[in-house]
Amino acid sequence: MGKRDAFDITTYTYKTVKNHKFLTDVLIPKDIPTGPRPILIRLHGGFLITGSRQQEEFFGLWVSQLASTNGAIFIQPDYRLLPEATGVEILSDLDDFWTWFNADLPGILEKVAPGVTADYSRVVVAGESAGGYLSLQFALDHKDKISAAIAIYPMTDIRAPHYTQDYVKGMAGAPVYPESLIDECLAKKTDDSVVTEAQRVELMFSIVQHGRMLDLIGPQETRIFLEDRVKNGEKFPPLFVIHGETDTSVPFEDAAALLKLAQEKDAGLELCFTHPEGEHGFDANFTVDNPILADGVKFVKDKWLA
Repeated sequence: MGKRDAFDITTYTYKTVKNHKFLTDVLIPKDIPTGPRPILIRLHGGFLITGSRQQEEFFGLWVSQLASTNGAIFIQPDYRLLPEATGVEILSDLDDFWTWFNADLPGILEKVAPGVTADYSRVVVAGESAGGYLSLQFALDHKDKISAAIAIYPMTDIRAPHYTQDYVKGMAGAPVYPESLIDECLAKKTDDSVVTEAQRVELMFSIVQHGRMLDLIGPQETRIFLEDRVKNGEKFPPLFVIHGETDTSVPFEDAAALLKLAQEKDAGLELCFTHPEGEHGFDANFTVDNPILADGVKFVKDKWLA
């Protein structure tokens, strides 16, 4: 069974840049009750370099089940990707998605699901890997509008050696890919290049393996660095973070350090941090009732559905 099979899916354009349409899927559970329904927004992973809203292997079955079993509207947008875009541009895409989400979703629901309305007081954002990084950014941007955020083995410190230094990293057993893949991609880039969906896992690994992430992310404004935002006093809504301690693709230690900092800066932070042994993507086939997820799922539901 596919991770999106329990839903009726429609697709919309939430912005256009250089004639390129930025798409988002709206997934409505096939048996959704009428009335105000909670909302789950999922931001996809792929190190900000690869992937799309539709790529199922990058996220856990449990995330879609969290939406379907609770009669929640499930929304999955695309966003620009590196290296054609910058980090600042990616975050601006999420700003524009948020505007669309608030302005256009009610009218869409009237057409595709009569009797169903969006309950903007019950919104959760979730994401895995790079999507985890973006879910944390999204949560900081909209703290008072988000019931909870779910960050699944999130990228956190993009200035860490893992992303900025060239050495053998053994990422999930992947071979070391040539740095020439990066140069070939950059050679094809033009001022009109806009990429929001891509399947380029080899390029993704090469950029991280050779420590080129920060070089390609563009203007290094405070906003793109989670730790800087937290140090400056910005606060998270309730957080459920799940990260395998033996993750070789996204360092567990970075996530732990960010959460420690967040707790030091905000004594009132509501946090559920689950960290079993596990490689990147260990939860891909977890169902929502998996015991490893039990504390986190309950934590989120208590904040989201109350």
